[in-house]
Amino acid sequence: MCWLDLGSPAVTFPLSNGSIDHGFSGERSDPDPVLARIGRLHPQILHRGKGCRVWDERGDQYLDCHLAWGAIILGHAHPGVTRAIRQQARLGTTLGGTSVLSRDLHDLLQRIVPGAGLVRFGKNGSDATLGAVRAARAHTGRNTVLRCGYHGFHDWSLAG
Repeated sequence: MCWLDLGSPAVTFPLSNGSIDHGFSGERSDPDPVLARIGRLHPQILHRGKGCRVWDERGDQYLDCHLAWGAIILGHAHPGVTRAIRQQARLGTTLGGTSVLSRDLHDLLQRIVPGAGLVRFGKNGSDATLGAVRAARAHTGRNTVLRCGYHGFHDWSLAG
């Protein structure tokens, strides 16, 4: 993760008692040495977030440069998103089949995206990326995939 300190001194302190794996979040395995250094200097045990800022348990404030790797481009606890989540939660969560909401989004995407003959949703970015890579390999007959940056937590995307 990328946290820019907004006032606290940069100090090194233990992140946990060792029972939490911080390797995935950038603490030990981030390929970017700057982000890895930031991850070691600042806490990754966070208490809350609002907009582009997050706070740790001590109340220290940080600028969240990743925003969940782009998944929350409107920021943490955006009022419109929070309202929509509450409304949907009243109707059920993870229904296990195609929902009215996903059907309507499918229809909208097919209308506004030229050539979107097939729309497929995944539960997270890793699943979406894996599906896209499988489709590309099947279509092209090639095994090599060019990549840069973070593309999920699959062996092939973490290697190299």
